[in-house]
Amino acid sequence: PTTNLDVFDTLVRVNNDTAFALGYGGGILASFKMNRWEVQTGGVYSFRRYAPNTPKFTIETVGYYISEDFKGIQQDLLQVPLNVQYHFKNTGNWRFYGLAGASGYFITNVVYEIAFKREPTFALMAPPSGDETRTLRDEKEFPQGLLDGGSFSDNFYLAANLGLGVERFISPRWSLFFQPNYHHYLLSQGVGTNKDKFYTLSFHLGTKVSLK
Repeated sequence: PTTNLDVFDTLVRVNNDTAFALGYGGGILASFKMNRWEVQTGGVYSFRRYAPNTPKFTIETVGYYISEDFKGIQQDLLQVPLNVQYHFKNTGNWRFYGLAGASGYFITNVVYEIAFKREPTFALMAPPSGDETRTLRDEKEFPQGLLDGGSFSDNFYLAANLGLGVERFISPRWSLFFQPNYHHYLLSQGVGTNKDKFYTLSFHLGTKVSLK
């Protein structure tokens, strides 16, 4: 999203951009099934890292240039989904279903990767020019995760869930499943230091066990 930074009375604008991120996770889900319908909830931990579109800033001090380069953001998240599944094929060893629902995401920990560099002025052929003569470190907010004392509003968002799944029974109680999901960000305002919005494609692979 667009970010406005008021740095030393100068407005710095970072244009909208799209960042690609990879992550991983795992969790435990519980469900209640009646005929073809199933209601599911639980908890899923996930980790992701992405690189924000933030320019490098440099400030001149006595005898030195000090630069800060925002290289990446790491986040630990707890996802709490509430999904409804409908089983298109509900008999036999191979079964197929679709799901829809929503998830609450809680950002528990955040790491900001900021490279800090100090270089003597005589080591550079020419001083930085344009937007590279200011620093954003003390001007830009870097919210902490919930477990580090961050606020709820900075670390929570909702997403809609859509998915399809295939399930293979290996015994009357045990089965394996594969489930691609799409998660669509729902809130009008983003979260984090750049007010980011997350649109996620995930692939779930796991085991189910029936308790009855």
